[in-house]
Amino acid sequence: MELGRYRMFSLGLASVLAAGTAGSAHFDLQAWIETEQSNGTLVITPYCRSVTGLAVTYRLVSAKTGKSGTSRSTQSGRVALRPGVAELLSTLHLGLSGDDRYLLELEVFAGNQLMVTVTEQYPPED
Repeated sequence: MELGRYRMFSLGLASVLAAGTAGSAHFDLQAWIETEQSNGTLVITPYCRSVTGLAVTYRLVSAKTGKSGTSRSTQSGRVALRPGVAELLSTLHLGLSGDDRYLLELEVFAGNQLMVTVTEQYPPED
């Protein structure tokens, strides 16, 4: 789906909504990745939203293949989600040349429980 110059990747609403329990609380969780290409740089911004307030950890992995070879980058962190608010998890700037391909994977955890995974390719396959 195009959002101005941004392209939002998701697995579809049904796939990225994860129902789980944390203690006795029940919550729904959404995660998605937005990308922007500008001047040879790919900017990756993952987001997460929960119906209820929730502390989550995330891991964002990018794997690049291109003429210059392969590389892999991982970012992780902890975020306190506010009810109904889309929280920016991280911003990642990656070099991008004509034939580079990225595989992006975002995992979001509540405690030790994997709640949602979003996996996308850049550029997207048609």
